Amino acid sequence: MVPKKFTKGVYSFPLIHEVIGNNAEYIITLRHPLAMVQSVLDKSGGMPPGGIFSVRSAIERWAMDDWMKWGVAEALVKKMSYIDVFLGYWKRYHYQIAMEAIPTMAATHLLPYGRAHMMGAVKKFYEGFGTNLEAEPFKEAPKPDFGAKENQKGDAVVQQVAAFWKSLGLTFPLEGVLERN
Repeated sequence: MVPKKFTKGVYSFPLIHEVIGNNAEYIITLRHPLAMVQSVLDKSGGMPPGGIFSVRSAIERWAMDDWMKWGVAEALVKKMSYIDVFLGYWKRYHYQIAMEAIPTMAATHLLPYGRAHMMGAVKKFYEGFGTNLEAEPFKEAPKPDFGAKENQKGDAVVQQVAAFWKSLGLTFPLEGVLERN
């Protein structure tokens, strides 16, 4: 069973582990934060006026709730830049993966998002299961480009997450995530 877009699942990994158990392999795809932002924008009607954050979709609500959970008032979040709100949400989400998901899941595979990484992983899984199946082509969206300032901010957040993971003795697939897929 492969739950697609199980974004909130990371916050319930101890429960998932309890229900599914140790005889499972978990695949967590890791996407560059700006690619995630572009995906949310595509589904939410584009950048809000002035690039200021607003809630128009479920994932935007999750980002808002995350900031509020960390003590930032809703009114203040609604004055922040859209990109900054999602960079903070992405960073804390990946900190949570490191603290709760990876330690409790012995067979967790971290997979940078993107055609080469996804197709390679499918091939390895098929070989491991002894099948002769061929993977369906993986369709990849164009890489986002929000401008030099935002690109630099996004890459800096990825670097911060990689450093945090390293401090916990974990390996974050930095190069693959920095491909911005």
